[in-house]
Amino acid sequence: MRWDGDGTVTDLGTLPGDVDSNALGINDDGVVVGESIAEDDTRRAVRREPDGSIVDLSAQGRVKNR
Repeated sequence: MRWDGDGTVTDLGTLPGDVDSNALGINDDGVVVGESIAEDDTRRAVRREPDGSIVDLSAQGRVKNR
């Protein structure tokens, strides 16, 4: 979730097929970086643009969290 200055709450979403996500940082332009998490706990690095689109940043695909 992201809370904007006006109190608006935005669900950051997940990549298709994933079940959860975590936001880890946000810049002054509203770009959020974090991870999208699959049911088997594999995680992919993601970037969420201010327009709501989510970009998969995982160059190597899915990585099992240890």
